[in-house]
Amino acid sequence: MFNPSLPSPFSRAIECLGFGLINKVFLDFGISWWKPSTKGFQLLWKEETFCNKKLAAWTRDMTGFDVLPNHEGILLGWVGGRGAYIVETLSEQQVATDCENLLKHYLKFDKIFPVKKCLRTQWNANKYVRGSYSHITTRCDVDGITPCCLAEPIWGKTKKKYDKDVPIMMFAGEATHESFYSTTHGAYDTGVKQAQTFLRYHVTKS
Repeated sequence: MFNPSLPSPFSRAIECLGFGLINKVFLDFGISWWKPSTKGFQLLWKEETFCNKKLAAWTRDMTGFDVLPNHEGILLGWVGGRGAYIVETLSEQQVATDCENLLKHYLKFDKIFPVKKCLRTQWNANKYVRGSYSHITTRCDVDGITPCCLAEPIWGKTKKKYDKDVPIMMFAGEATHESFYSTTHGAYDTGVKQAQTFLRYHVTKS
């Protein structure tokens, strides 16, 4: 991907850091059928649960549904594992039906309103993303790799600045934040930091 190749510490960090897939499922019921104090429904699975053939296999990877504050009648579901890939291949109508069946099974409540609108993310299908969250792998622990390994600039000389090294390549994003990796604010913070570094070395003050 890089020509010339990246310095080995950067290549090793990219190879060691993990990048996985989590997708979100937004279910709009139009009106809340749950109690006002409800924060969400978290799912604890038993091995024998999937003897129930009424449940779609991919929903085994649903971890739960959160009530969205200030959004009447909307639940946000989280799906990882194989289910995160499978849900991207289904129609949103099918996703809605499968989630309705799952909620009815778990809550033992058949009077759940039908989903009016369903929206699910497709982070793996996005050719510019191919995933959603970075994570620290066991290989990182063995090799002493942390997200900040990618946060350091790659230094070199440019035609305009032969006398000293300047940052010629910098990485930003949630995977480069030492404390807030896997978060939006972590991605934002690293972008701001790297932009400030670039301006300090490459923009001449008038």
